[in-house]
Order: sequence, then C-alpha cells, then structure tokens
Amino acid sequence: MRAQARSPRSVDRYSANRATGGFVLLDPETYDTVGIGIVEAADSLQGREANPAAVSGQRLIKRLLGRASESRLRSAAKAFTWRIIASLTAFAIALALTGSVGFAGSVALVDMIGRTTLYYLHERMWSKIAWGTHRSSPPAAGTC
Repeated sequence: MRAQARSPRSVDRYSANRATGGFVLLDPETYDTVGIGIVEAADSLQGREANPAAVSGQRLIKRLLGRASESRLRSAAKAFTWRIIASLTAFAIALALTGSVGFAGSVALVDMIGRTTLYYLHERMWSKIAWGTHRSSPPAAGTC
C-alpha cells in the first residue's frame, strides 16, 4: 500500500528506527483510528530536507528514550536492599532519640514500606530513559 501525507514527514524504516518507523491512520472527521502500519521503505532525503530540525529532535528523543536494559526484578532488588540499609539507619536514630525499641521498630517499618514503594516507582521511571546506559539491540521483527 502507498500512502501520502498532506505535508512532508520525516520517517525511517521501522527496522532502523521504531520511533519514527511506525504510523497511525486517523479518520479526518471523527479522529477514530482506521489503521496502523510500519514503514518498510522510505526515501532517505525527502522528509529530512523538508524539516531537518524535526530529524535532530527525533534523534535526541530516540537516544533518551531508547530501550534501557534494566528489568523490573532488578529495580525491585535494588529498592529492597537500599531500604534495608536506610531503614536500619532510621531504626538506630529513632532508638537513640527515644530509647524505645518498639517505637524505633515502627518508624523503621513505616519508613521501609513507604520509601521502598517510592524508590521502586522512581527506578521504573528512570528505566524508561536510556540516557547514560548502554543500548541493547532492538528486538527481532515479530517479537513485540
């Protein structure tokens, strides 16, 4: 199938760049999705000459939001081990200030549950950003 846009677009082959190699077709009256697709062939100069700023912006977005290689289990393990260290510190400080093992234990428990959850969410957000990581190769076609 061949499609034509109203104005020039910067595109890449899907196999070369998943961020700019796919598209969604919308009904112009209802804005309902009527189709999706991938670019298998693209004229290498047409879109880039029309809007070079868009291409450099797309490269930046691809570099920052490329696939990072950290799993959810790794993020959870990092959050848990860090919280053990931090909660033991909170326990020691609360114990030193109050002299109550029960109160210090409660402080450490609340601290561990609340901050572990927040740290895990923070790690998951950072795992979506490829900045500062080594890129993993994109998945093979048909594995998405």
